[in-house]
Amino acid sequence: MITISVQQLLTYLLLIVAIVAVAILAVVFAKLIPTLKSLSKTMENVAEMSTTAKEDLDSVQGIISNVATTATNISGVVAGNRSTVKAATNLVNAAAGLARLTKNKDKDK
Repeated sequence: MITISVQQLLTYLLLIVAIVAVAILAVVFAKLIPTLKSLSKTMENVAEMSTTAKEDLDSVQGIISNVATTATNISGVVAGNRSTVKAATNLVNAAAGLARLTKNKDKDK
Protein backbone atom coordinates (compact mmCIF):
# COMPACT_ATOMS: atom_id res chain seq x y z
CA MET A 1 0.00 0.00 0.00
CA ILE A 2 0.97 3.56 -0.71
CA THR A 3 0.70 5.93 2.13
CA ILE A 4 0.76 9.68 1.59
CA SER A 5 0.69 12.08 4.43
CA VAL A 6 -1.44 15.21 4.35
CA GLN A 7 1.68 17.35 4.44
CA GLN A 8 3.10 15.64 1.35
CA LEU A 9 -0.25 15.99 -0.43
CA LEU A 10 -0.35 19.73 0.27
CA THR A 11 3.27 20.13 -0.85
CA TYR A 12 2.54 18.36 -4.16
CA LEU A 13 -0.60 20.46 -4.69
CA LEU A 14 1.33 23.67 -4.04
CA LEU A 15 4.02 22.51 -6.46
CA ILE A 16 1.40 21.82 -9.16
CA VAL A 17 -0.24 25.22 -8.55
CA ALA A 18 3.15 26.95 -8.81
CA ILE A 19 3.93 25.19 -12.11
CA VAL A 20 0.51 26.17 -13.54
CA ALA A 21 0.99 29.78 -12.37
CA VAL A 22 4.43 29.97 -14.03
CA ALA A 23 2.96 28.56 -17.26
CA ILE A 24 0.13 31.12 -17.22
CA LEU A 25 2.61 33.95 -16.60
CA ALA A 26 4.77 32.72 -19.49
CA VAL A 27 1.75 32.77 -21.83
CA VAL A 28 0.73 36.24 -20.65
CA PHE A 29 4.24 37.64 -21.18
CA ALA A 30 4.42 35.97 -24.60
CA LYS A 31 1.19 37.73 -25.58
CA LEU A 32 2.45 41.05 -24.20
CA ILE A 33 5.60 41.09 -26.36
CA PRO A 34 3.81 42.17 -29.61
CA THR A 35 1.90 44.80 -27.65
CA LEU A 36 5.12 46.16 -26.18
CA LYS A 37 6.73 46.25 -29.65
CA SER A 38 3.72 48.14 -31.00
CA LEU A 39 3.88 50.55 -28.06
CA SER A 40 7.58 51.11 -28.73
CA LYS A 41 6.88 51.98 -32.39
CA THR A 42 4.08 54.30 -31.33
CA MET A 43 6.35 56.08 -28.86
CA GLU A 44 8.98 56.53 -31.59
CA ASN A 45 6.33 58.08 -33.85
CA VAL A 46 5.19 60.38 -31.05
CA ALA A 47 8.80 61.44 -30.47
CA GLU A 48 9.20 62.25 -34.18
CA MET A 49 5.92 64.16 -34.19
CA SER A 50 7.01 66.12 -31.13
CA THR A 51 10.31 67.01 -32.80
CA THR A 52 8.51 68.10 -35.96
CA ALA A 53 6.00 70.13 -33.96
CA LYS A 54 8.84 71.84 -32.06
CA GLU A 55 10.60 72.71 -35.32
CA ASP A 56 7.34 74.07 -36.75
CA LEU A 57 6.73 76.13 -33.62
CA ASP A 58 10.26 77.53 -33.86
CA SER A 59 9.57 78.46 -37.50
CA VAL A 60 6.28 80.10 -36.56
CA GLN A 61 7.99 81.99 -33.75
CA GLY A 62 10.58 83.27 -36.24
CA ILE A 63 7.83 84.35 -38.63
CA ILE A 64 5.96 86.14 -35.85
CA SER A 65 9.17 87.87 -34.81
CA ASN A 66 9.76 88.99 -38.40
CA VAL A 67 6.16 90.24 -38.69
CA ALA A 68 6.51 92.17 -35.42
CA THR A 69 9.75 93.76 -36.62
CA THR A 70 8.14 94.65 -39.94
CA ALA A 71 5.12 96.15 -38.18
CA THR A 72 7.44 98.21 -35.99
CA ASN A 73 9.33 99.39 -39.06
CA ILE A 74 6.10 100.24 -40.89
CA SER A 75 4.78 102.20 -37.91
CA GLY A 76 8.09 104.08 -37.80
CA VAL A 77 7.78 104.91 -41.51
CA VAL A 78 4.17 105.99 -41.03
CA ALA A 79 5.19 108.19 -38.10
CA GLY A 80 8.01 109.63 -40.21
CA ASN A 81 5.60 110.29 -43.07
CA ARG A 82 3.26 112.01 -40.66
CA SER A 83 6.07 114.33 -39.65
CA THR A 84 6.83 114.97 -43.32
CA VAL A 85 3.16 115.66 -44.03
CA LYS A 86 2.99 118.01 -41.02
CA ALA A 87 6.09 119.84 -42.21
CA ALA A 88 4.67 120.15 -45.72
CA THR A 89 1.36 121.39 -44.31
CA ASN A 90 3.14 123.99 -42.17
CA LEU A 91 5.16 125.09 -45.18
CA VAL A 92 1.98 125.50 -47.27
CA ASN A 93 0.29 127.39 -44.43
CA ALA A 94 3.30 129.67 -44.09
CA ALA A 95 3.32 130.32 -47.85
CA ALA A 96 -0.44 131.04 -47.77
CA GLY A 97 0.06 133.40 -44.82
CA LEU A 98 2.85 135.21 -46.68
CA ALA A 99 0.64 135.49 -49.77
CA ARG A 100 -2.17 137.02 -47.66
CA LEU A 101 0.27 139.45 -46.13
CA THR A 102 1.42 140.46 -49.58
CA LYS A 103 -2.18 140.87 -50.76
CA ASN A 104 -3.10 142.92 -47.70
CA LYS A 105 -0.12 145.24 -48.22
CA ASP A 106 -1.07 145.69 -51.87
CA LYS A 107 -4.63 146.57 -50.87
CA ASP A 108 -3.43 149.11 -48.29
CA LYS A 109 -1.44 151.03 -50.89
